[in-house]
Amino acid sequence: MLNVVDQLLFPEDEARFTQIGASRVVKWGLTGAFQKGSKVLVQESLLTYLIEYKTKKEADKAKSDLERFAKESSKKLTKAEEDNDRLRAISLANEKKLSDTDEMLADTLDKLNKVADDAIIQTRGKLMYQYLQGETDSWKPDENIEV
Repeated sequence: MLNVVDQLLFPEDEARFTQIGASRVVKWGLTGAFQKGSKVLVQESLLTYLIEYKTKKEADKAKSDLERFAKESSKKLTKAEEDNDRLRAISLANEKKLSDTDEMLADTLDKLNKVADDAIIQTRGKLMYQYLQGETDSWKPDENIEV
């Protein structure tokens, strides 16, 4: 088997291995294997670190985006609450105006009814006076006065 390996070596390597001896060649091979294994472990560790870094970076970006969204939503909510308060104040003012208008309308309607009643009373009085003076021949105020 050693002969097969010897055939795969470059002539310079074969001469060097012959000079240093078999035990040192084995030691050199183990050291090389260990170094290559360590290199693979370092590469795997680096790759794992890079993946974790990228994942952390993406998570940090997502967290940042979420915080920005929360901040924007908070601002929108505050503005909506301010608008709601402003509209509520306007609504209360309009309700007060409507209430005042209703009261004014009721007062005007009462005054109008009093004026109508006074006009009816005056008209009845005039009709009665005309009847008593003989200016008319009948006393039918309900037919002559339209309400």
